[in-house]
Amino acid sequence: MEREGIAHGRLEMIEYDSKTVGTRRKMQVYTPPGYSTERKYPVLYCRVANKPAQVVCDQTLPEGFLP
Repeated sequence: MEREGIAHGRLEMIEYDSKTVGTRRKMQVYTPPGYSTERKYPVLYCRVANKPAQVVCDQTLPEGFLP
């Protein structure tokens, strides 16, 4: 269930060339609320099967589970 009153990040679909499988692949990239290219951020790789990735990240970031 999506919580009310929390800031939302942005979820963007990107494509990249995979050297491992030799094809072009797609992945979703989540950037937190207030994201800036002027700053470095930690990276978390996550596979979410039962909820949209943005909902999971938006809800866990304010709780301090994500850096």
